[in-house]
Amino acid sequence: MSKIAILSGASYDKTEIGRIAPGWEIVIGEVSEIRQALIQAEIVAGFGNIISEIVHNNDKLRWVQSFSAGIDSYPLDEMKKKGIILTNAAGVYAVPIAESIIGTMLGYSRGLFASLSAQKNKNWIRREYSELHGLTVGILGAGSIGRETARLAKAFEMKTLGFRKSGRPSPLFDEIFPTDRLNDLLAQSDFVVNIMPLTPETIGLIDSSRFRIMKKTAGYISVGRGKTTDQDALIDALRRHEIAFAGLDVTVPEPLPPGSPLWEMENVLITPHISGSTANYFKRVMSLFLENLEGFIKTGKPCRNIVDFDLMY
Repeated sequence: MSKIAILSGASYDKTEIGRIAPGWEIVIGEVSEIRQALIQAEIVAGFGNIISEIVHNNDKLRWVQSFSAGIDSYPLDEMKKKGIILTNAAGVYAVPIAESIIGTMLGYSRGLFASLSAQKNKNWIRREYSELHGLTVGILGAGSIGRETARLAKAFEMKTLGFRKSGRPSPLFDEIFPTDRLNDLLAQSDFVVNIMPLTPETIGLIDSSRFRIMKKTAGYISVGRGKTTDQDALIDALRRHEIAFAGLDVTVPEPLPPGSPLWEMENVLITPHISGSTANYFKRVMSLFLENLEGFIKTGKPCRNIVDFDLMY
């Protein structure tokens, strides 16, 4: 019997999966509970380091539905060689991450982070802060998260600049910048939001030369992959006041070591890779999986988010 193995600690009614894939055995559970099924299944859904082990040891595997958007930790070369289809969870995280980005911009521009710090010390400090209205946000990555961020930013009447490799226009952005115009975007932006996936081309994309191009009043927000930012260069830029603020949901490494100077910087907000965390996550990712499963059962190919192994996204 063909088998579907889903990595999840959450309980889930198998009825809909059974309707879409009649006659298939459906196994759901933690790694420790379903390890044997994972190396026998034709379809595996989930994420984590175990995926590499499954790919290495499962000769029946035909399709992996990643429950994460980033797939840089997966054995892509081996999956390509074995003809295994990989789909990611792009789009699932758009709403919570975009809200986190807007929240970070608001928290900084309206002085909420500074006020929280003052409150801890029982200091009544009044200052003049900025507003998002009329500011420019440069969004590196014009996929689902970038587009949702741009949509929300438009509610504050911000100017939205997008960066994507192709330079292809998008209606939610006032302008899209291709690869060779990244510096132009950085120079114009009051906030730079990094949502880039990790590929050989994006490692260290935002380095010391890029920080020097940004406005001294700019805020830098990173929610994609930590390695797309040269973290030492970021620390130097903050110390030299080449930029004003950083909001980091991703770091190198993770967890960020206690000795990192980023912890002590007053102009830095650190969140522990939680911008995509939401109570609605599992519902959304399973909805995507069911749609893709239906396509796979009918045609042998999922409907959405098939990863290009050469592009790595």
